[in-house]
Amino acid sequence: MQHVLVGEDKMIARATPDGSWVEIASRKKHRREELRARAYLYEKVGFIICTVSGIAETGEPTIVPADAANAELGRTICDHLLCFDPKSPNNMRGMKLTDWPAYQASGAKSVKSFESNSWMIHVATVNTAIDIEAAPRLSLHSEIRVRGVTTPSHEEIGATIRKTLAAAMMLRDNGVI
Repeated sequence: MQHVLVGEDKMIARATPDGSWVEIASRKKHRREELRARAYLYEKVGFIICTVSGIAETGEPTIVPADAANAELGRTICDHLLCFDPKSPNNMRGMKLTDWPAYQASGAKSVKSFESNSWMIHVATVNTAIDIEAAPRLSLHSEIRVRGVTTPSHEEIGATIRKTLAAAMMLRDNGVI
């Protein structure tokens, strides 16, 4: 059994090494709502994967190289889904864009540079599926995103993220988003 960190100090056993079906179902039952995570593809560092708490990204982001195996990308996404907390942090009032964990992890020279050169990926559970939406962080039409749906298989999550991003990039190349 493989162990995965959930929350600050909690380690849980992963039932199967190639997916997070059991862990996601258990966490959803405990939280009584769907789980969410967010990721960014920033060309200079790869994927920056963040835990979501309420409406905010919290904790330390994980960086996965852009050329990492699909299974590694999917497993890391699942790790962050399992850390989801439905409550937003209390200390959000004084936060500035420069406090944004994804921006800080990117190493970008400015928030504007990070936003202009990154792709945002929303990941959420929907019943037993994993819903993936991708779009440029700054878009010509922010109401339009590309959506992919998959299972909690780590390999499939990584592959679906890459396909969804490729479709979003094609739309950007054609002036749609």
